[in-house]
Amino acid sequence: MADKSWKAFEKLNHRIMRLIHAGATVEWNGALVDPDTGVKRQIDVLITSIDGKRSSVECREHSEAQSVKWIEELIGRKLSLQLDGMIAVSFNGFSAPAAKKAARFGIALYDFDRLTDAEIASWGSIAHVESDFVQFTHLEILACIPDNAKARLQPGDPTFARGIRDGFAAVQDALRDLVVAQPNTYLQHALDPTDFTIDGIPVMSLVCRFRGQVVTQTATCTYAALVDTPGTARMLRTIGIQRFDHFVGEVVQRDEEAHLQIDVSSVQPPDNSILHEMRVQFPQPVHVTHYELVGNRRIFAHADRIALNVFTVA
Repeated sequence: MADKSWKAFEKLNHRIMRLIHAGATVEWNGALVDPDTGVKRQIDVLITSIDGKRSSVECREHSEAQSVKWIEELIGRKLSLQLDGMIAVSFNGFSAPAAKKAARFGIALYDFDRLTDAEIASWGSIAHVESDFVQFTHLEILACIPDNAKARLQPGDPTFARGIRDGFAAVQDALRDLVVAQPNTYLQHALDPTDFTIDGIPVMSLVCRFRGQVVTQTATCTYAALVDTPGTARMLRTIGIQRFDHFVGEVVQRDEEAHLQIDVSSVQPPDNSILHEMRVQFPQPVHVTHYELVGNRRIFAHADRIALNVFTVA
């Protein structure tokens, strides 16, 4: 299940703060003990510096600019919890009185400047995301089992496995480099049958006849925003967020460092295919400091050109 909007916004700001505060401990949904009541108090994002100083990041994804009232609440929260710093993040910015009050009491502010579709298309900092699939236009698997085990075969389609893994996926994985090296060519290749089974029966030999091609899918950037202190001109904003329609759920970039979030569950692979390679290319040199996999990590592709033929030998 996808996170609720407010929770997803908090987690996004957790990723942003990890890039801004490199070396510090940055914790989403943290907690501090109230020095007056002894009760734990929830913190959206808690930052603890190397020297032990603690700052709270409070996040709001509301449809309107945040008022001075929220800033006053955060000033009181900072004093009550004896925090060293307080950061307020508002998706839609702050009113002028709120910004003045925050400046007087040392509350750091961040807001979001979202790009339109037209601006995304012309923005020179968008990453280029591609994924290569090896698609089998023909795959025949010839599997040999002992003749005396034939009676153990189950009626209907047999269960083909390699250990606990699906056998068809294991075969495609073993053959994909050969397809990349010789696309659109009929090939025959013998695989090591170790750990392959059919209905639990060990396979004695495994030969594959196949032909395939490489299919490349290019992801489209569907969302981009720039984050910085309110009033910062777009060209001077140092934090960028990009989201794509498949594979790369999110890129959070600050200068030459980036956090990459991969969402395999968003992928729609071609029929009869297996993922071969995924590429994320940035316009400028970037060091990916954090990498995160989210969602279901399995990719399911419809298959109608893969056949398993079982034969026996005495």
